[in-house]
Amino acid sequence: MEFQDLEKQFQEHPEDQVTFLLLEKRYKSHRQWEKLASLYLKKLEALQNSEEANIFWKKLEELYRVHLHRPKEALQCLQKIIIPRESSMPQIQQAWREALSCSAFQEALFFLEMELKLSFDAVAKSSILNQMGKVYLEYLKNPEKGKVCFEKALKLDPKNRLAFSGLVKALEELEDFHGLIQAYKLRLQGVEEREKKAIFLRICKIYEFYIKDLEKAAKAYLKVYEKYPDDVSPLKEMERLARKISNWELLAKACETRAKHSESPPEKEKYWSQAGRIWLEKIQHKEDALAAYQKALEINFENSELREKVKALLSDMEQWEGIIEIRKKEAEFAKDEEKGKILGEIGYLFQKRLQQPSQALDYYIKSLEFFSNLTLLEAAKKQAQELERWEDLVYLLDKELSLRTNPKEKWLLYMEKGKILLERSLAPQKSLESFIQAYQLNLNNMDVVPWLERAYTEGEDFKGLVSFYQELLKMDLSPSQKGGFWGKMGEIAHNKLEDLNLALE
Repeated sequence: MEFQDLEKQFQEHPEDQVTFLLLEKRYKSHRQWEKLASLYLKKLEALQNSEEANIFWKKLEELYRVHLHRPKEALQCLQKIIIPRESSMPQIQQAWREALSCSAFQEALFFLEMELKLSFDAVAKSSILNQMGKVYLEYLKNPEKGKVCFEKALKLDPKNRLAFSGLVKALEELEDFHGLIQAYKLRLQGVEEREKKAIFLRICKIYEFYIKDLEKAAKAYLKVYEKYPDDVSPLKEMERLARKISNWELLAKACETRAKHSESPPEKEKYWSQAGRIWLEKIQHKEDALAAYQKALEINFENSELREKVKALLSDMEQWEGIIEIRKKEAEFAKDEEKGKILGEIGYLFQKRLQQPSQALDYYIKSLEFFSNLTLLEAAKKQAQELERWEDLVYLLDKELSLRTNPKEKWLLYMEKGKILLERSLAPQKSLESFIQAYQLNLNNMDVVPWLERAYTEGEDFKGLVSFYQELLKMDLSPSQKGGFWGKMGEIAHNKLEDLNLALE
């Protein structure tokens, strides 16, 4: 039979084994590999899915691979042959590697998926998914499917660096920059501190250069600085962006953050002051400005300009206690008259702003130890009288007596002092001394006489009272006045002194 007749017969009856074998032998001996491949394919059509078909798929795979050098077709044959089971794993791995080497990417994915189904270890599955993602991303130019594979790989093994790098590339190609940020945030889990810092900075760059959200970028830089305060470069970047977008609140917080982390007192003062100025001048937020300035003042109380700013803010906000505390500290460093003035101002704040008259009087009195001021004295005297703090009032009267030079004014002060000492039963003897001083200032003013009589009597100093009457009798008095004093003197001599001679006189 002619060779052509054999070929025709096989086409009509592919199940004819004798014809098949004759043709196979002929094609092999003549190295007619294409015809041999067609022969095997025709035979496979007849066999369909029978177990015998695997034999011909293997033959066809070898033919494509060894003789025809058509690796893609060889791999397609392997897809028919390989049974997905654990023992086939080396063959499957070899298959997808060969597929990649000959750019048979769909075939490579087929075998990778087969390997994935047979793998049970999470790290191994992550590695396979990473390889699949790489095929989609780098060879098939499908970043969306690549992204899905890389994400699955990272869920199985968060430490898979290759999968993370692939995911970053896929998201960048998709221009999914928000997704890229989320990927970086997930990457933070379980990585070393040095790598974390690099990731944080990368997130900042994405916000600034890709998403173009300068505010979020600035906030992200601030967070990086808060985590790594030894490196001020993120803070400088944040300050640059905050100024660029006029986000003064963020800039103020940056200054506060730098102040908190600085170990240098002058630097801390500087940044707290800067924060206060921004809060006040740019944002008009007095509460935060005050808090920042107060922090600066805690570091350097000697900064007079800073003290004035704080006091001005406290005054605007009617926080009088705060002003008082500052003034108290200022008084500690002040000298003499300046100290007295400050203490007087504190008293005024207690009296007029806080309605605490007793505290006010205490500070008025302290003030007068260093600062002589008649206006302040009058205010203090009034306060002492209203509070019925008589001993303090006497002290204030003595203070005023040391300042007054006018005899009439001094006479009134001595009289007032004597009356308080006598009527409030504080010191009768001292009241007597005060009345005597008033009497000596103006011998002709008889208004003091009744008070002297009372002071002598309550002090039971009857001899002194008699001596006083004797002094009065030497004065140019009317007969009736003299008679009255003689009568009183006689009564005292008889009843109190039991001095009959004096009484008869």
